[in-house]
Amino acid sequence: MARGSIDSDALFVPKDSNAFPLPITMELLQRGQERYNIFCTPCHGLQGDGLGMVAMRGMKHPPSYHQDRLRQEPNGYIYDVVTNGFGAMYGYSAQIPPRDRWAIIAYVRALQLSRNARVADLPADVREKLMAQGAAK
Repeated sequence: MARGSIDSDALFVPKDSNAFPLPITMELLQRGQERYNIFCTPCHGLQGDGLGMVAMRGMKHPPSYHQDRLRQEPNGYIYDVVTNGFGAMYGYSAQIPPRDRWAIIAYVRALQLSRNARVADLPADVREKLMAQGAAK
């Protein structure tokens, strides 16, 4: 049986599911950032905008994680793409264990939120700090 197959993947969720099979903690996000920096930034870039070094050197640019279509895709879809690949992207089931794939997805979701957060969505103390600094209008 291939490593990363559904039979051996206790963290598998269907492609159309928005479930997240792990608790999202700072530890998981930090692990996700670390794994993202290793496996994903060469193509997707540090900010998830598709401007990684591979793309900057002439290869096809992957889509930005910040486009509406990818922000709305279910978590299961992203997990499937990381696992099996899509288009020019190879699958990473042999290189990235399931738990780390989910850590990466949690980090990608955090990247997406960082670019698309509204001031009203921030905690009150953060909003107050932004208003005091004049950063939010």
